Amino acid sequence: MAPEQLEGKEADARTDIFAFGATVYEMVTGKKAFEGKSQVSLIGAILEREPVLMSTLMPTTPPSLDRTVKRCLAKDPDLRWQSAADLAHELEWIAESVAHPETAAAAPAAAPAKARTPAMFRKIATALLVVTALGGLAAGYLYRSPASPAVSRFFVSPPEKGVFVSGGRVGASGIISPDGRRLAFTARDGAGKVLLWVRPIDSLTAQPLAGTDEASFPFWSPDSRSLAYFAQDKLLKIDANGGPPQTVCAAPTGRGGAWSRDGAIVFGSGGGTLSRVSSAGGQPVVITRLAAGQVDHRFPSFLPDGRHLLFYVNGSSTEITGIYLASLDSGESTRLLASSSGGIYAPPGYLLFTRQGTLLAQPFNAKTVELTGDPFPIAERVESSVFQGVLAFSASENGVLAYGIGLGRVANLQMVWLDRQGKPIETIGPSGNYRGLDLAPDGRRVAAHRHDGQGGDVWVSESSRGTTSRLTFDASQDNSSPIWSPDGTRIAFGSLRTGKWGLYQKPSDGTGNDELLVQSDSPVAPMSWSPDGRSIVYSVTQLSSDVWLLPLSADRKAVPLLNTPFAESRARSLPMGNGSRTSPTRRAGSRCT
Repeated sequence: MAPEQLEGKEADARTDIFAFGATVYEMVTGKKAFEGKSQVSLIGAILEREPVLMSTLMPTTPPSLDRTVKRCLAKDPDLRWQSAADLAHELEWIAESVAHPETAAAAPAAAPAKARTPAMFRKIATALLVVTALGGLAAGYLYRSPASPAVSRFFVSPPEKGVFVSGGRVGASGIISPDGRRLAFTARDGAGKVLLWVRPIDSLTAQPLAGTDEASFPFWSPDSRSLAYFAQDKLLKIDANGGPPQTVCAAPTGRGGAWSRDGAIVFGSGGGTLSRVSSAGGQPVVITRLAAGQVDHRFPSFLPDGRHLLFYVNGSSTEITGIYLASLDSGESTRLLASSSGGIYAPPGYLLFTRQGTLLAQPFNAKTVELTGDPFPIAERVESSVFQGVLAFSASENGVLAYGIGLGRVANLQMVWLDRQGKPIETIGPSGNYRGLDLAPDGRRVAAHRHDGQGGDVWVSESSRGTTSRLTFDASQDNSSPIWSPDGTRIAFGSLRTGKWGLYQKPSDGTGNDELLVQSDSPVAPMSWSPDGRSIVYSVTQLSSDVWLLPLSADRKAVPLLNTPFAESRARSLPMGNGSRTSPTRRAGSRCT
């Protein structure tokens, strides 16, 4: 990429000429014009260093070609060739000069090089026209206007010695400011601490904001001066240049927010609905209501009028799940479309959203709040998350788009047996988007939640026979978190049915019906079966996650084990004494991952 792309400046045809020069340099010398051991050092080389002359690496290179490519690679666009036509004429002249040295400056002395050079230079001239044409097609496709400027792209690396936050995508994909000048994201620093970072687009480095420990789901103020985020069961805000964080209000289990021009913040939290609060602080007010089949509302975004909201509804079925439009004045909401994520408005008139890892844009009239055309793709392999509806993309008011690149909604994972040294032994079942698994007591079978679309089913793989069978049969019910009974005859799992969460069990051989063990208005997931088979430990997610115990006696009355303001999860039941459960199989000494 050209220096102006790396610095976030406007790109034009001269940017393509820089890329063309780098391509020719490598074609002639077999080496890259700019190299670095990391992305950061590579960017530094492009911005600060001049490449070694091609004639130094390849003595048969004509001096005229050296000068031409050097001009292509000038740091300042004004010093490069100003048009593809001028550059094409120059290359044609060089090719003729090499083919007829008596009419121009002395050509290289080596005969084999003379024979190859004219044909190679003609191919180079043709390649330039192809690159330029493709650049125009890309701009026209993305912006639907032949007069639009060329599209420029660049990657953002994690901070030095740091990594982007993985798994939840809690802001790691980057949130572009409304003015398009700064990018905010969450990342772990060298000490492993999750912080909120801000990077100006025209800078190569990002700065951490002190005091933003464990920040998640950040979003910008409309004037691009402040950031709001969630941490410690609170909604907080901080100046984008740094300073002490300020508490806006309580917000357990924050699920995204939006900041309007009139100073209102709308956010989602553990209560399932959206709330509104003043950016100056105060008591939040609930502004949406859960309808039948709706589990929760999350990841809101304002339309330009500040009176309408887009938000994501996590529902009990694919017909309910999707992007909804709400009016702050009337409180009414309607479903706009099916989506894997929440949606945002992007000027001059598009609704952006994802479906199965593809970022789509659909024409949208912000005044009539209506969709006006068909969606078209603008990016592939956009990052998704275990948080349904998460926004892994953002757009500024002046046309800058930021998004995280990942596997999208469909992850191709493979279960494998490993020995104790980590060496693979064999694979288990087909590949898929697995979200959790449990090994049977006999060590021969694996129950796994394979996530498909908006939910998933439980599948059982038997390694000795090499078979995989389906235990549940409705992916929209989000059948997940399977665990085996101590005797291996039953499998318990969590499921969402008719708008209610519940724990269910079923015979592990797939016969019989699903049996409801306990029902809940909040998401539940089994964690562990007691060694004596008489109870199940499970989690309940409300304002935070708690651990409950379900006795499997006749009354099946669940009781809380750990019910505090803090989040408790991943509980396991252990046998009493020094004993432990072992698997009497040939697989002792191996593990499944």
